[in-house]
Amino acid sequence: MRIKANVSTLSLLLAGLASPLTAHAFSDGAPEGFSGSPASGGLNCVLCHASFDLNSGPGSITILDLPTLYVPDQTYALRVRVEDPSMVGAGFELSVESNAGAPLGDLAIEDPINTHSAGGPIPLFVTHTSDGKDNSIDNWIAMGNATEFTVNWQAPSSDAGEIGFYAAGVAINDGTASSNDNAYTTSAARLAAAEGDLNGDGVIDTADLGLLISAFGSSDQVADINNDSIVDIADLGILIAAFGS
Repeated sequence: MRIKANVSTLSLLLAGLASPLTAHAFSDGAPEGFSGSPASGGLNCVLCHASFDLNSGPGSITILDLPTLYVPDQTYALRVRVEDPSMVGAGFELSVESNAGAPLGDLAIEDPINTHSAGGPIPLFVTHTSDGKDNSIDNWIAMGNATEFTVNWQAPSSDAGEIGFYAAGVAINDGTASSNDNAYTTSAARLAAAEGDLNGDGVIDTADLGLLISAFGSSDQVADINNDSIVDIADLGILIAAFGS
């Protein structure tokens, strides 16, 4: 179903490439399926912003605040930063997927003024809003010739193996068309933390024990290691058995 949507979107984009208003047609964000990910078929912002080769500009796009290892059910506030000293604003698209292109975990809109779902009500791809693009221009110099977008991501409820984070961005010159902009992509992969590593730092120690004790008796999803809806002695036993590993 997503492949059909991408084909339709691609046809629309190709039909609009001859128009000088193409950039404004998508000022409210990229269409679904342009993060450069497997589900996108590698499509990214350079399809419309094609004056220069991908990743050839003096800037970059970076996914910040990724965990060293993801903890099942933990929610992470990710920041997508686009910077380019030769441009004046930016937009982006982000997705989180398996190597086969299946969405993993749940993306959520943390900042509805500057970001929104690129597709349906359940965001598989998150992109900028028109306000987000305008705000990036207004704050570009103050941010160091850059802008940042915040997106929440909740990890899957169990170990899903390697998870890929994919982002595409375009640094814009704020002209009336999509020409002379710089397009960028980036990706990162993360593995799940070991059972009992509640903070995902790669070691099970007193910090994890403190988190479990703080959540003891609750239904906290992260500290509930055995997923029985209660943080109790059973979870403590699992953590102690793995302590120091």
